[in-house]
Amino acid sequence: MTAADPNPGAPLYVPAGERAAALSLGACLVEGDARLHVPSPLPDGVDASSFSRWATPTARIVWISELLESVLECRVDLNDIAGLVDGGGIGGADDDDHRVPLYVPRFEMDAARDIPGVTWDRRRKAYVADRTANFGLVFRYLTPAMKAIWIAERNMDTAMGALLRARAIIEDVEEQDELGEPEISPPEERRHEED
Repeated sequence: MTAADPNPGAPLYVPAGERAAALSLGACLVEGDARLHVPSPLPDGVDASSFSRWATPTARIVWISELLESVLECRVDLNDIAGLVDGGGIGGADDDDHRVPLYVPRFEMDAARDIPGVTWDRRRKAYVADRTANFGLVFRYLTPAMKAIWIAERNMDTAMGALLRARAIIEDVEEQDELGEPEISPPEERRHEED
């Protein structure tokens, strides 16, 4: 094993097109992590150098751009990703195009607020990371699992709002009934009362 070879258990940045190759070498999934990892222990006949191409900074940028494209559902410029990863000088400090929206559920808002480079965007009504943010700290808010939690919270808010409005309407109707608004009786009953 050379100095550039990843250690067993180290994360790998495997593009979607090479995932099958990495799995055939024994790369493993770790629960809660979208990345593959170097197996520990290594399978017989496989050495750590077999995984080194997926442990480079270039592989990391390619993998991150694929992940962001799948999460954000739009094309992501690799230069923008490189700026987020290493804090490079891409664009102006106030350039809104270089802010990445984060999926921060309510129970994580305090933690996200404390990350340098993460701010609340009033227009988007979401937290965003600028190019100065530490990508290692904001990565968790870009994963598909966190997006699912964020969407579920938004849907829950919408559903609860609809339920509360429906309950208020029901209470208004019940209140009107209690106030004794006259009931309209069918025409046949009115004729019998008149006789």
